[in-house]
Amino acid sequence: MKYLFLSILTISLGSCEKTNPVPGAITYPEYHDGKINLLAVEADTVYINTLTYFTLAANVPANRSIKFVLQPVVQPATYVDWGSLGMDGSPSNPHLEWDFSDQRMIYNSLAEEFEEDKFCVTNGQIGPVEPWTTSGVLHLIIYEDQTEWITRYITLVPI
Repeated sequence: MKYLFLSILTISLGSCEKTNPVPGAITYPEYHDGKINLLAVEADTVYINTLTYFTLAANVPANRSIKFVLQPVVQPATYVDWGSLGMDGSPSNPHLEWDFSDQRMIYNSLAEEFEEDKFCVTNGQIGPVEPWTTSGVLHLIIYEDQTEWITRYITLVPI
């Protein structure tokens, strides 16, 4: 009888353990608000007409995170005028935090929203190539799930 009670208690306690939910996949809509989503482009190199409006958008499910970084291909750049590039330096989307320097612009999904579904988006526009970097070419580097491993990167070439 004693062993039967212990067996039932063990089964009961074991079934109360919290399991980590399996996160869904991060998806990238092809367009958002009528603008092409550069995160959804499958090519490694994207040629963009100057003054083209675009978006960087991702559906990030609970228990997943995303970070994307824009940085000049030629490093070190002496100065990057992100305003002439046309990136939205302060995204209105509440699910992203933003940080920038002369070398790179970084967007992160918020850590406190890790257990929530979120739509992360910011808008941009490639402006005319100016002396804000030596080549005008940028890398768009995508990291998923707070890792140091690059998920993929896209080279943006203004034409």
